[in-house]
Parts: sequence; C-alpha cells; structure tokens
Amino acid sequence: MIKFIGETKFIELEKVEKLVEEKSKEYSDYLGWTDEFNSTFELDKIYEYAQEIRDKYKLIVICGAGGSYTGSRAIIESVQGELRDEPKIIFLGHDLSSRYLRTALKLIDNYEACIIVISKSGETLETNIGYQLVREGFKKKYTDVSDRIYVITNCNSGYLYDISKKEGYKRLTVPKNVGGRYSLHTSVGLLPMAAAGINIDEFLRGIRDYKRKLVTFDNPSVQYALSRKEFYDTGKNKEFLVSYDPSLKFLQEWYVQLFGESEGKSNDVIFPTYLTNTTDLHSIGQYIQEGPGDLFETVLFVNENKIDLEVNLEEFSNDYAGLNKYSLNNINKAVMEATKVAHSKNNIDTLMIEINKIDEYNLGQLVYFFMYACFVSSVLFGANPFNQPGVEQYKQIYKKLLR
Repeated sequence: MIKFIGETKFIELEKVEKLVEEKSKEYSDYLGWTDEFNSTFELDKIYEYAQEIRDKYKLIVICGAGGSYTGSRAIIESVQGELRDEPKIIFLGHDLSSRYLRTALKLIDNYEACIIVISKSGETLETNIGYQLVREGFKKKYTDVSDRIYVITNCNSGYLYDISKKEGYKRLTVPKNVGGRYSLHTSVGLLPMAAAGINIDEFLRGIRDYKRKLVTFDNPSVQYALSRKEFYDTGKNKEFLVSYDPSLKFLQEWYVQLFGESEGKSNDVIFPTYLTNTTDLHSIGQYIQEGPGDLFETVLFVNENKIDLEVNLEEFSNDYAGLNKYSLNNINKAVMEATKVAHSKNNIDTLMIEINKIDEYNLGQLVYFFMYACFVSSVLFGANPFNQPGVEQYKQIYKKLLR
C-alpha cells in the first residue's frame, strides 16, 4: 500500500474539504476519471485486441502526444524496463523531428508491426503525422494495412474518427468526460499496456484499493497536496520528484505533464521537475546543495526490491574496510538518506512517497494517488485542473505560419 510521509501542519482541513466539494460540482463534467465505468466498459475489446496484437506482431508503435501516451509508457517502462523483451515498443506522434521519425520508420521495416493511434480530439498534428507516415510505410510492405491499425479517439468526430470509420480500423473510445492527462486507466492506457504484457487487472485493482483511502478527506493525496501548498507559501516554488531507480523515469515525466499542464496557469504555482539519482547527484545535485534553496524534494521510495547485487567496496578504498560483501540496494538506500541530510543543510525539505514494490498493483495505487492529489492541489492554487488554454495558443499561431 502507498504511504505518504511529510512533516507538515495540514491546517484548515475542513475548509479545504469544502472548497474541493464545491469545485467537484463545478468540474463535474470532467470527473469521468473517478468513475470506474470508464475503465471497464470496453474491457472485453481491450483484452481481445491486446491478445491479437501479442499473437501477431513483434513491434507495437504507440502513436500519441501528452496524456495520450505518457501514462502507458510510464507503466510499461516502470514494470518492464527499457530493455524489455518482445513485443518491441516504440513511441512516436509526440514530436515533429524528421530524424526521429525516419529512424522509427526504418525500424518498422524489420518487424511484423502494428500501430495504436491515440488522440481524444483526433486532431493532434504530431499524432496524425506519425500515423500518416507509418500507414504509408505499411502500404509499401503489407496487404492487410487496415488490420494493423488500432485507433483510440472520441466517439463521433475528428480526423481519426472519420478515417477509422472509413477504413474499418478497430476503434476504442476515449470517454467524453475524461481529459487526456487523467485517462491512463481508460482505453487510452489500458490497450497499450495490455498489448505490452502488463497485467491491467492488477493495475485496476490497485486503483480500486487506493480509492478506498479517499473515503475520508484526510488521505495521502490530500496530505501531499496540502504539503505542496504549505511549502509554496514559504517560498518553495519548485518541486523535484526524486527516484533512485531509472526505470521510474517515464513515470516521473508523466508526473511533470500531469502537474505542469493541470496547475500551470499563473505565476503563483509550483514548477514540477524530476531527478533520477544517483545519476543527477553528479549534475543538478550541485545546484540543489548550494543553490538558492527555493525548492523541495519529494522522494519516491520503493520498499521492496527482489533483485539485488553484492559488491566488494573494500577493493576501492580503506574507507570501506571490512565491507567486502555489501548489498547494492542497501548502498542505494544509504545514499538516499545521506542526500536528504546533505540537502537539508541548504534548507531543502523532503517529502516521501513509499510504495511496496514496482509492479502493476502498486503503480495503480501510485498513479491514482497523484491524479487525485493533482486535482486537489490545482484547486488550492486556483487553477482549473482540466483545461490547457496556453497549449492551444501555439497551435493557433503555427496554423497561420504554415500558410
């Protein structure tokens, strides 16, 4: 089970609860991510398509931008790591780099491939370009192109909806009342995860079990949201989500997208970023140790790690005399504790989020912990958690520039 640790006051809890209740009514049209129906109404199709993909294809192209791909990538790479077995997975549709796309298209030539295209609006430029290029590549190689294309979009409009209907692609629905960055536990995330071999039943069980903690308002998500606001009110305007396992990197990126796009609508807000230690202790760690100190850290700690290595520290220095058979996991934990102490000397506060282990069940709990915390935190900062007006501005500008 998930555990939050923070030395904070959690003042005015009743006042905050009333505010969240009021905003829940105001944003009721966007709270579909809290409804289990939106995770389960297409499960039969998800199981069917995922099994078909695993039986027939050695390469899965997941094509989406923002919340359409960050969540599934976070879970897949956390559980399976970057050096995963087949089916091989590549992610595109989130940038416009010809170099990156050309490399991906060349890779497709070497495998039996399919593509999962994801966009709620069906109009995301990066995603539609990625789909188009892959589709044209498929046409040169295969005769069964339509069978290899799976589309996840809304149920009635947009380019992807229209083309999937015209071409007879297999299609799943993005629920109308679920925004992209809160859609991980709908078809948006569930099909890519299931196709990759993730146990989505355990993932959804983790979410269901965590939601039981939300019955009372004094829950880990609310405590975390209040802690963030308290730190901000004391001048801490940056948050570093810290992990000590590189496999969690894309989960940390998902957190950045979730909080950055949900809260980032004024000058009075926290800047979300992340560190992967010990790697980043040799770079940005210097800034944290002796920089301005206007930040706090939230350490994502995994209690249980079944994989361990034994190392001989004595070989390196007399400082390690007698430590000739030492657990690498224990070294990592010691570095984490040492880092907290060292950073505290620069007035850096540390919050802790603990999970038992990196698996589907615990990650299900963790992502829902963050989603509900982000909703509450956005309300505390006076931001609408579900829109992104700033993102739309650059789109209107580039459309003019392209003409």
